[in-house]
Amino acid sequence: MSRFFNFLLLVFSCFSMYAQSNWVFLKNKEKVSIPFDLINNMVIVHPEVNGTKLNLVLDTGSNSNVIFGFQEQDSLAFTNITKIKITGPGVLEPFDAYVSKNNEIKFKNLYFKEANIVLLLHDNYELTSNVNIPVHGILGTDFFKNNIVEINYVTKKVTMYQNEPRKLNKTDFKQIDFRLKDGKPYVPIQLKIENKFQQQLELLLDTGLSDGLWLLNKPIELEQITTIYDFLGVGLGGDIFGKRARYSTIKINEFLIDKPIVSFPDSLAFSFKNLFADRDGSIGGELLKRFTLLFNYKYEKIYLKPNRNFYEPFLYNMAGIKIQHGGLDVIEEKIRIDTPSNAINVNEFIFEDSKFRFNYIFKPGFEVAFVRINSPAYKAGIVKGDKIISVNKRKAINYTLDQLMSIFETNDGQMIELEVEREGQLLTYFLYLETEI
Repeated sequence: MSRFFNFLLLVFSCFSMYAQSNWVFLKNKEKVSIPFDLINNMVIVHPEVNGTKLNLVLDTGSNSNVIFGFQEQDSLAFTNITKIKITGPGVLEPFDAYVSKNNEIKFKNLYFKEANIVLLLHDNYELTSNVNIPVHGILGTDFFKNNIVEINYVTKKVTMYQNEPRKLNKTDFKQIDFRLKDGKPYVPIQLKIENKFQQQLELLLDTGLSDGLWLLNKPIELEQITTIYDFLGVGLGGDIFGKRARYSTIKINEFLIDKPIVSFPDSLAFSFKNLFADRDGSIGGELLKRFTLLFNYKYEKIYLKPNRNFYEPFLYNMAGIKIQHGGLDVIEEKIRIDTPSNAINVNEFIFEDSKFRFNYIFKPGFEVAFVRINSPAYKAGIVKGDKIISVNKRKAINYTLDQLMSIFETNDGQMIELEVEREGQLLTYFLYLETEI
């Protein structure tokens, strides 16, 4: 299901990463399977980079490996560093970054010792505030170059094969040729909307994009269909907005997709140096997760097989609010004890009496970062900056961010009770979800 955060690829204006990608299989393995977390429709893997375990987005939309947000990973060591210039969606001026050569990226039974990594000194995407776990960067197209890679969204495993697996001979996998540009896969798509609009488009296959389908540069008639103006994602230059619309059907090659949501980002977000002039749009995780995918970069082919997610409905945030981590909340835990203890945990404050121990734990809270105009949240009175205290009488800190997002994508007409703190006052609002598209 679609979430608030849509992860955009990086665009490097002054540096391209074309190092040879030689992943080494240990123990004579013919294939290696890697578990992943699926968060906001993004595939997040957990390799060791120079000996430190990190959480990285596996991103076919980035031709570079990237590490950012060093606050929690300041012990990471890098060598052979060169300063570069970098830009991206919404960035008015290129800014400084660094590239480090010959780094080791390692999974169990699989490693790569000559990886180039772009280093951003800050988390320009604010990923950690938008997902449930710390995200430290991107594992880009190096991962796909020389081997066949399967992404199975049902089992939540990425598998790298040394040779072509037998399963590709089965008729239920459909082959589509793609074209590599700057190391990224662009697929020629015959897109048909509502049995009326039909056009040949070239779309980026982008596993790092949370939304299902973004269309750029190609004018599509929107006057005859309901749209909402919404927050779409975060780029290097800040938030990106645009229109969303729901169609009855779209047909992508031979696959008929029922009631999909299509997003149309503002052209202003992509105007800097026409960074996206070479593409008509992107296919992201909300749509890709409905298939098992096998990438063969060497022969520029992708194989798709619909999975059990194929007929899941396309959802969006009906409440109309973007929520992100912000500030700290204190949780009180009252624990009965038989004997007093003087133990101290550096992450907690501990107070004791003869029968109980009280732990006071600090956890990240949630705050409202955006309210869509005319949405249920807007009509109820929620404003940007409100701190979420409880949802349906349950403390917000007892939810994960993903769980909160799911609540706002539920049934039309459902009532949600939100308690918020605003300028030191506790306020209660009632939101009635309604389908706008």
